[in-house]
Amino acid sequence: MNSTGIALAGGAGRAMAEWIIAGEPAMELNEADIRRFSPEMNVLGALEARIPEVLGRHYDNPYPGRSMETARGQRRSPIHAGLVAASARFESRGGWERAVHFGGEDAHLPLTFGAPAWRDQVGREVEACRNGAAILDQSAFGKIMVQEPDACAFLNRLCAAQMDIAEGRIVYTQVLNRKGGVESDITVQRHGANTYFMVIGAGEVVHYLKRMREAKGSFHVEFTDVTSGYAIFGLAGAKAGDVLQDTSNSLAPDLKRFQFTPVEIGLARGWAGRLSVTGEEGYELYIPAEMAMAADEALLAAGASHAGLYASGSLRIESGFCAFGHELSPGLPPQEAGLGAFCAFGTGFVGEEALKSHTPKRRIVSILFDDPQAIPIHDEPVYFRGDVVGQITSAAWSYRYGRSLALAMIDAPLGLLSKNTVVPGFEVEIACTRYSARAPLHPAKEVFAHD
Repeated sequence: MNSTGIALAGGAGRAMAEWIIAGEPAMELNEADIRRFSPEMNVLGALEARIPEVLGRHYDNPYPGRSMETARGQRRSPIHAGLVAASARFESRGGWERAVHFGGEDAHLPLTFGAPAWRDQVGREVEACRNGAAILDQSAFGKIMVQEPDACAFLNRLCAAQMDIAEGRIVYTQVLNRKGGVESDITVQRHGANTYFMVIGAGEVVHYLKRMREAKGSFHVEFTDVTSGYAIFGLAGAKAGDVLQDTSNSLAPDLKRFQFTPVEIGLARGWAGRLSVTGEEGYELYIPAEMAMAADEALLAAGASHAGLYASGSLRIESGFCAFGHELSPGLPPQEAGLGAFCAFGTGFVGEEALKSHTPKRRIVSILFDDPQAIPIHDEPVYFRGDVVGQITSAAWSYRYGRSLALAMIDAPLGLLSKNTVVPGFEVEIACTRYSARAPLHPAKEVFAHD
């Protein structure tokens, strides 16, 4: 911790003591939680390379798009070579090389707190995600197989949503702590009577497996980290179904939302689910790692193109999708994120008792700026009628509205927000300048569809 350890020693000691006694953090400590590190960060060569860079960058400007330069390439997607060939620009996230856009270095530098060099490139990728067919490499997502006779009962204890679903179905759920705070948000697929496949956020596997071990108790269940065994592609856009059909000799699946079925993609075989991290039309494709390049090549030959994290992030915020580590955290009950409907009360899930009597005192809202010159990043204070009422949790340029759009956690004016579709009068302070904005409780693309 260097000098920070001296400056924060008293508070750090108190936080650790409370955590040990209560079994859960008493405050938001995600940024200091050792479970955020995956085992690859214990490789001595990686530590030797990274530690001097971390210390040397302590006072660097934290420009958007800045990434660590040492210990790179530790974990690569099964289609990494294909992404490189498509001019991907990578950032290191949780040890993985993640493609953020496909404009290469020319569309990335120079870094700035203003309008970024990649704005036009990401705009083209967003357009493909909406009206074309875009491949979003999500292979860094964690994947855990849950099996044995008590798999369903165990997952109903672990997860807030109902896990006793039909085979071939997918369910979105949160995993909560005893206080009702969100420890993870995941999707769960039922592949058999006693077999489930879980998809969790990139970089959350260590955290999540610890939570599973704590919840196992006497359940007859086994769970296995199979992250490296499968690639996941998002295939987003209005033409996603046509592209998927063109890669296969059999009929493309006619799936309802949150269903999955086996599928062939060129020379590859896997399964397709009807859901999307962007909120746009499309699928998630799950493919054995050794067949991933064959599937990617087939999709590209059928007319798809690649899109990166910056494009999916912009669309996520337009759709009002909350993300763990941004909107969701161990101190936030699901009702405050508008996710109370995903809790199956009566199943005995961890945190259920804490939620029964909970009345939301904060809410996640969408924030649409009036001035296109406003460029928030995260954590900026939000004002309403002169008072600080919250802060930005995620922000991106909205290509739908031609200005910045954000998600924010606020504690007022909850009454006005519940009675009105849109509430004006908000301000967000960015670099000592306040910018006016409007806020709804519902996703921006639903509320401002005709703005």
